[in-house]
Amino acid sequence: MTTDDPYAPLMERLNFPHSERFRRILQKLVTAEEAALLLQLPAEPPELARQSGLDEQTCGVSSRNSWRKGWSSPPAKDFGWHVT
Repeated sequence: MTTDDPYAPLMERLNFPHSERFRRILQKLVTAEEAALLLQLPAEPPELARQSGLDEQTCGVSSRNSWRKGWSSPPAKDFGWHVT
C-alpha cells in the first residue's frame, strides 16, 4: 500500500476529516488494508490488484466483504466497485 494511514484520506473522502470518533469507528469496522482498497474505488479486482500489489483473489474477496459490510456497491455495467 502507498500510505501509512489509509484512514485519514478515507475520512476526508467521507466528509469527516477531523473526527477522532469516526476514526475509531472506521478502525473497528475495516482493516487498514480494506481502507486502502476502498480509497482506490471505483475499480474492478484486477485493477485493484495492479494498484495495490495484492493478488486479484484477495482484492475480489475484499470487495465482496466491503459490499457485505455496506461500504461499497457492486459494479454496474461499465463501472467498478465504488464506495457507497
